[in-house]
Parts: sequence; structure tokens; C-alpha cells
Amino acid sequence: MFASDDVALGAAVEAYLGYLEMSSSISAEGGRDPARILDVAGRAHAGELLAEFRALREAGATTTGTPEILDAALRSIDASRAAMELDVCLGIGDRRILDAAGNDVTPNRPDETPLVVKVIAFAPDKLLVTRSARGVDEASC
Repeated sequence: MFASDDVALGAAVEAYLGYLEMSSSISAEGGRDPARILDVAGRAHAGELLAEFRALREAGATTTGTPEILDAALRSIDASRAAMELDVCLGIGDRRILDAAGNDVTPNRPDETPLVVKVIAFAPDKLLVTRSARGVDEASC
């Protein structure tokens, strides 16, 4: 499906950026209209995210800041299914969680977090994130 691993990585990173932007937008709006995440995430993973957005909305909380990809590397690729796994170092230092009164309730955490991200091509021009989970390899950050 992709001409090279570099092209696959570029496409996967672009899909993950769209996912981050959409997720950040929904959480900044307090979880309003969360079904938009289905445009960038596979159904099973979107179900997990919808529950997170619902909890945010019920708490009256919002977020500020957008995570940024500091580094990304191709972990594996399954060309037959157009599935890719990436090791991502995500910068979350300016990402804050605000309660209903506007107080910063962000937990103490590092500014960077390693993730394993899975992206699958559901159509030639439609890549969806099907997993974004904490990675076990701290070296990716």
C-alpha cells in the first residue's frame, strides 16, 4: 500500500496528528460533540475515548494545550493489512486539565510520555488510529 517505510511513517504520523487535534478540540470543549472522534479513530478505540469524553463532560472539566509529537519511529508494519505500529514520544508539558471552576487540576506528570500508536488504513486515503497507549519503552522519549 505504501511505496516505502518512510512514506508509511509519514502517513501514520499525519493520521496521528489529526487524531491529536480532534481529541484536543473535543476535550477543550468539555467533551461536547464527542462523536467527531470517529472521523480519526477506529470504532473500538473510539468507544474508549467516548467514555473519557463523557467523564470530562460530567465533571464540567476542560483541557488546554495540544500534545505534540516530539519523535516517531516505525515499530512494525503489516503491508497486507496496511497496519502500522509506531513508537511515539508525545510532548504534553503545556497540556492542562481545568475543573468546572477553571482551577488547574492537572496531575503531576512528566512533560513527555512514550506511546505505542497503531494506525490502520481502512481505505487508500483513510487512516484511523486504533490504539494509543502508554509505551513500556521509556527510551522513545
